[in-house]
Formats: sequence, C-alpha cells, structure tokens
Amino acid sequence: MPWQLWHLYIVNNNGEKMELPLARVNYTLRAAVIPAGHHQLVMEFQPHALQLDKWSLSIMILSILLSLVGLAYPLWKKDNKDGNTLRKTRHTMCTQSAS
Repeated sequence: MPWQLWHLYIVNNNGEKMELPLARVNYTLRAAVIPAGHHQLVMEFQPHALQLDKWSLSIMILSILLSLVGLAYPLWKKDNKDGNTLRKTRHTMCTQSAS
C-alpha cells in the first residue's frame, strides 16, 4: 500500500530517532499519535522499488562486465596463441631495422 512507504520519526534533543506508526485518515492524509514535548518530526518516503533498483543495477553492471570479458577473452587467446606476440613483434622490428 502506498501509505506504508511513508515512515514517521521523532528525533529527540539528544539525537535519538524513534519511528512512530502512521495511520491512514483519508485518501491523502496520514495521522500519528505524537507524545507531548519538544522534538523534531521527520517524515520520509522509502520506496521498495528504489532498493530493488540498486540490486538490479548492480546485477546489470556485473553481467555487462562478464559479457565484455567473455567477448574479449577469445580475441586475447587468439592473439596470444603462440606466446607473447608483442615480444615477437618487437624482436622482428629490431632485426629488420638492423639489416
């Protein structure tokens, strides 16, 4: 339910944060029983979809990285079939320029 995504907290003078239960009064209004005294009220909207988006984004990034590694590995393996091709290229370049 949409009203369950809202959370009401009372912050005391010493910084303690305590959650109060919210009740639905009308379609758009919320109600809470607030004890007497001097405190600060904080009402936060905490959607579950946002928390799921963090997980799905992490899984998506991980799958993209794994696919890039999976695509790059055969190319790297093909280039390094006979050992380090960079070293052989340098050696042939040195011998060609010396002659």
